[in-house]
Amino acid sequence: MVICIDFVIGKAIRAFILDRDDPDLQRHLLRKDEIDILRDIHQVLEIAHSTQESLSAELTPTLSMAMPLYEILIESWTVLKSTIPELSHYIDVALSKLKQYIKEGRKTRIYALSMGKLPSLLKHCTNFIIFCTSSQS
Repeated sequence: MVICIDFVIGKAIRAFILDRDDPDLQRHLLRKDEIDILRDIHQVLEIAHSTQESLSAELTPTLSMAMPLYEILIESWTVLKSTIPELSHYIDVALSKLKQYIKEGRKTRIYALSMGKLPSLLKHCTNFIIFCTSSQS
């Protein structure tokens, strides 16, 4: 919530608080270095959020869509580690978990199936569901 307040209406809130000339209220304003830290954290989280948004936009997210997005997420976070070295430890923890998840996923039989057959299978299933639904009308 703090991130949204700073990015979306931060200037208005800051002007409002400074206009009141109330030291008790003004002590709650974020310092510039605090805002910079929040922006850095927001950058890291925004990449993961975009990945999740891309997956949830699909009606039927599958491994064949998820794995390439996870690879992009790994690349993006790896680049961000050099851009924001202060957060590199936390990014490394997230990367480690993500890579472990991908490694476990690749061990399953369904992974191989999803990378080749499942998307076309889903297309046929979707067409069948549409056909059944439309024929019932």
